[in-house]
Amino acid sequence: MPKTTLTISSTLRAGLSALTKSMATELAPDNVLVNALLPGHVQTDRQDHLNQVRAQEEGTTPAEYAARAQQHIPLRRFGTPREIGDVVAFLCSERASYLTGTSLQVDGGLIGSTF
Repeated sequence: MPKTTLTISSTLRAGLSALTKSMATELAPDNVLVNALLPGHVQTDRQDHLNQVRAQEEGTTPAEYAARAQQHIPLRRFGTPREIGDVVAFLCSERASYLTGTSLQVDGGLIGSTF
């Protein structure tokens, strides 16, 4: 479900999802695969910065904020850049040769929608 605080992001993601599907259909006859990767929270410098900003807004520490945020993720942790890279490697491999027009959530189960 789209969050009210992420209106622009939610709108853009919906548009990108439609673009992914449209491009996949258009380019499939040429054996070009088009997929979208939708990463969730990944432990990067950007995530650390966001944790600091949000912790300051809430009057807590970045570690306390991060621990609380991770409790909303079914896997109870942030992803790693390696985990995102592994999914990208799969999408670029021959094993994904029949996968096109897909928006793949790599978010530890955070997004609750089924499509």
